[in-house]
Amino acid sequence: MKKLLRAGMVLFAAAMLCAAVPCTAYAEKKSDYDYDMDYFGDMWWDGFTANFDKLDDAKKYDVNIARNDHHLATETTTRHSVNFKKYFTRDGDYTFRVRGIRGQNVGDWGEWSEIQGYYDGQLDKPSDDSHHSGGKGSGTSNGQWVLNNGRWWFLFSDGSYPAGTWWQIDGKWYLFGTDGYMLTGWQKWNGQYYYLGADGAMQTNTWTPDGYYVGGDGVWRP
Repeated sequence: MKKLLRAGMVLFAAAMLCAAVPCTAYAEKKSDYDYDMDYFGDMWWDGFTANFDKLDDAKKYDVNIARNDHHLATETTTRHSVNFKKYFTRDGDYTFRVRGIRGQNVGDWGEWSEIQGYYDGQLDKPSDDSHHSGGKGSGTSNGQWVLNNGRWWFLFSDGSYPAGTWWQIDGKWYLFGTDGYMLTGWQKWNGQYYYLGADGAMQTNTWTPDGYYVGGDGVWRP
């Protein structure tokens, strides 16, 4: 009887203590050392976009792109893909690698993945159904110049390109052959002769290197 009375008193005292001081149950906090920040997921190219599997403990990612083993840029993202189209300006072997990031401190950064995802960047022009041709195109520079086998062509953001036409880019007129490549030197268009500089831009109101004069419209004045 005395034992039961003593146990009841202990329980009563514990209940009174919790009433005076709130009793809180604490969950075990996950240690920073328990986070898995090393990246071992799949990585692959989809066109110009680098894709990689999610790393559960990462809040964001650093994604590094290189061409022919030379670093080009590092993009930070919370997504699981990065479009690197603007860095594809010439042929080459493009690779990327990724690391997970949890916080601002060095200890919150994962190790870089192995260099993976080789993309043989032979930037050939799209199909013949994807070009602009005809007269002079509207003045737009919404795209990028691309060097392919030593020759330049212009890639619009929608994947098309100018061919067999004039096109104004950043305030300068360029003439593109029917194959889509930028032309230079003397060119005949609609019975008139024009001179295009080494950079492809149409020359105006000036003397050409071989001693001929072109007017404000770029046409040779005999």
